[in-house]
Amino acid sequence: MKSPAARKEIFMLNREQVENNKIKFLQLISEIDIPDADTQGLVDYLLGSDFFTAPASTQYHCNWEGGLCYHSLNVYETLSELADRYVPGKYSKSSLIVVGLLHDLAKVNFYEKFIMNKKVYTPNGSKHDNQGNFDWFAEEAYKVKDANDRFLGGEHGFNSMIIANRYIPMTYEETLAVLHHHAGLGESKQLFDLSAIMNKYALVPLLHMADFLSTFIKEAC
Repeated sequence: MKSPAARKEIFMLNREQVENNKIKFLQLISEIDIPDADTQGLVDYLLGSDFFTAPASTQYHCNWEGGLCYHSLNVYETLSELADRYVPGKYSKSSLIVVGLLHDLAKVNFYEKFIMNKKVYTPNGSKHDNQGNFDWFAEEAYKVKDANDRFLGGEHGFNSMIIANRYIPMTYEETLAVLHHHAGLGESKQLFDLSAIMNKYALVPLLHMADFLSTFIKEAC
C-alpha cells in the first residue's frame, strides 16, 4: 500500500480540474428542488469560503487542494449509484444531492496550510540516522485550525448537519444521514440505537457506504 505522500502525488488536481469540479458542484446545487431552499445563500457561503480549494483531510484521502469538493462529488455519485441499485425511486435527486454534496460541510474553513520539515532518504544525503542518509526538505501540508478560528458545535457529522440546515430544510431522514454518515466510527462510545436507525432509515447506511467507498476505494490506490 502506498504512503499518504505517494497517494497525494498521484491524485493531486491541477487548476483546471479544481475549476471543473467547482462548476459541476454548483450546477448540481442549482438543481435542488426543495421548498424554501436557499440555494443562492448556500452558493454565496461556499464561494466566500475555502470549500472549493480545501482538502478533505490532513493526511489521508484527498489531502490536497480541491480535495473536499472532489470527495463530495464522489460521494454524491456513489450514493446515486447505490440508491439506484438498492432502493430505486425511493429518494429524489434533490435529496441525494443535499446529503451527498453537503455531508462534509464541517470541513469548510477547517484546515490551514503550514510548512513542515520532512526527511527524504537518499544515498547521497548529507545527514545520517539509523535508517540511512537523508536531507531535510520543507513541504507544504495541512493542519486543523485552532478552535477559535473554525466552526464549533459538536462532532463532525453534527457540525455538517447544522451548517447544511442553515440553507436547506432537510427532512428528518436526510438530517440523520448527514449526522451519522461516519456511523459512529471515531466516536468515544457506541452511538445509541444506531443499528435501529440504519434499519429504519435506508438513507443513513447508503450515505455511510457511499462515503466509505469513495474514501477507501475511489480515492485510494
